[in-house]
Amino acid sequence: MENAIVTGINDESQWVETTRRVDLLWLELTEKCNLTCTHCYAESSPYKPLHRQLTSSDWQRLLVEAYDLGCRRVQFIGGEPLLVKEFDHLVATAHTLGYISIGVYTNATGVTDERIACFKAYGVKVAVSVYSNDELVHDAITQTAGSFRKTCSAIKRMVVGGVQVRAGYVEMSVNAGHYESCANYFHGLGVAEIIFDRASAVGRLARTPGVTDPAELCGKCTDDTICVANDGSVYPCVMARSYVLGTVQTGTLTEVIDSIIFGRTMNALSRAFQLNAGKEGGKEGKDKEGGGGGAKETKETKETKEPKSPPTTQPGKEGGCLPLG
Repeated sequence: MENAIVTGINDESQWVETTRRVDLLWLELTEKCNLTCTHCYAESSPYKPLHRQLTSSDWQRLLVEAYDLGCRRVQFIGGEPLLVKEFDHLVATAHTLGYISIGVYTNATGVTDERIACFKAYGVKVAVSVYSNDELVHDAITQTAGSFRKTCSAIKRMVVGGVQVRAGYVEMSVNAGHYESCANYFHGLGVAEIIFDRASAVGRLARTPGVTDPAELCGKCTDDTICVANDGSVYPCVMARSYVLGTVQTGTLTEVIDSIIFGRTMNALSRAFQLNAGKEGGKEGKDKEGGGGGAKETKETKETKEPKSPPTTQPGKEGGCLPLG
């Protein structure tokens, strides 16, 4: 992933040094996914590499560094994070360190009994991408026949196994109006909460390839969240991929957070969000959950534009861009 130049990022006249803490850490273990969702923010697919520069020891180091910075919540994402064989070991590391919330965002098509045992043993909160209770519509979005049935089967097995499961529903033209029936269906399978969101113009849906328009973000990228991609790039959140804060490939997470470019970028984002809020209220309240590189933690407020039928389950209160399972 190449560093992108953000308009206003070098405007030192308005740059004010701030103290940064890390409340939520996203570790994007891979950009590879067995699905090719039409709206994926990370543009994941089966043709992307499973690994890039970061190794298992790098991920472990980052868990330790973030914990030392006060972080107590981590979510493993992708791509499809369950494709990474070191996943169980990283979960165990997070648990041993003392993280109080360990989550994974997955399409669940590859969930095995062994993985369910791992989720149960370490209290992993699982968030799953769902797009419709209509199999054909769901599979059209994932562009993978049979994905709906595999996801549903995994959800049933996880619920029976005592795993906490939430789901993220992302609405776009092909599944418009499906939320209510989808929520009812997955509630029936034992899913505790289904988060509603609308697809953002990022990733495969970006108006300009590789460029993230701040107006498409929720406005909480500056709220103590950090995302580390598998090439070492650090972003404010999983969606803000034009805003590269630095790299942990050659340095530490603390060095990135303490850097000048970090402060300039975060201030540039804050100004952009304030500008958007003044114009239209921004995207406050969006809950990314496009899974596969597309589903991320919940927002504190509801989206400005309500669905025609209000969701039976409103966006949660944890903050961030992906549901923290």
